[in-house]
Amino acid sequence: MGAVRGVILDESVLLSDDGDDGPLLKPGAEAVLRRLRYSDLRVGFCHDGEVSSQKAAFLQKTARMHSYTCISLTAPDIINSFNQVLLEWGIAGDRCFYVTSKKHEAAAYEIVGQSWVIVHIGVDCCYTTNNEFLFIEKLEQLPLAICCFTKKALKNLSLLIIGYLMKPSREEDFAKAATLNSEQNRLMFVPLSFEFPLESQLQAVDAVLHKATDEIINFKPNTSTEFSQGVSFSTGMCELERFIKDHPECCLIDPLKNIYPLLDRHQIQQILLGLQEINMQDHCRLRAPYFLKVHFLELYFFAAYIVYCNKIKPEKIDAFNEPNLRDQLSEANLSFPIIVKPQIACGVGDAHNMALVFKFEDFKGLHVPLPAILQVSNIGL
Repeated sequence: MGAVRGVILDESVLLSDDGDDGPLLKPGAEAVLRRLRYSDLRVGFCHDGEVSSQKAAFLQKTARMHSYTCISLTAPDIINSFNQVLLEWGIAGDRCFYVTSKKHEAAAYEIVGQSWVIVHIGVDCCYTTNNEFLFIEKLEQLPLAICCFTKKALKNLSLLIIGYLMKPSREEDFAKAATLNSEQNRLMFVPLSFEFPLESQLQAVDAVLHKATDEIINFKPNTSTEFSQGVSFSTGMCELERFIKDHPECCLIDPLKNIYPLLDRHQIQQILLGLQEINMQDHCRLRAPYFLKVHFLELYFFAAYIVYCNKIKPEKIDAFNEPNLRDQLSEANLSFPIIVKPQIACGVGDAHNMALVFKFEDFKGLHVPLPAILQVSNIGL
């Protein structure tokens, strides 16, 4: 028994009831097809001869969109149809998954024992297998089931399953470089999801690669000397954090404590200042960029006065029109051009609302959120 090399998906796990415009994919099916597309697996669809011509045409079209195979199964040539696909894929004799939700599928039992593993969808018993039948609850759990099966089949303790959690746009870019079924590198990368119980997924992986900053729902800098006190994560990320605390053997890349300082640009500047302490004689000199923090509290009474006198909304206040700003720039050794960045580095909509100021007059009407960090655009050596 070897690694999984191919997957054939039955129409029963792909097609939902027809919509007003014809056949539709089931919810979640498109995401699975996209994930399999960037794997090293050969992928195909199949349907029996009794499906409508409209559904058969829809499956053919969808398969072409993803560069997949699509075959029609007609008794008594079912076995030959499956074996012909393996020959065309060049993986005859290798392990393949046949994925179906039909409980009494005749085709499934005909191909048992011929390199095929039958994967039944809709059974509340994830990742259960006897080497010929595999039972999972949702189609979306298929990629993880493939990795778990391959690791068990190869009996390779050095083969690691790396689960990753990130939003769909990042996931697709990452999947192009991190393949689902790459045991030759002793690493298999598989997407995890907050939409399913996280604990069962995490128990199946050896390490978790995350993009926790995408899961920040609120961040208040300077609320505590402990950065974590000002950060609120999504429910899913909090569940991940709790699991890691209870299961230290599961590696989290990176530990959340390592990312907290990077959420606050003022703290980043403090870290960079610490680099100067490692300067050594006859070595390249390190220096952090000059910067100035413009804090909302310092301008609060000035801003409130403008609001009171001019009867305008706070968002229209020229917050950088502080009387002593020019002197503060000089004291901080800041020269133009100057980059103006919000203190909060990520997790909120305005985190990347920045500006490049070429002369002092450009501060007028600047709408970068406060508190903000002013930094020279070229630090030199």
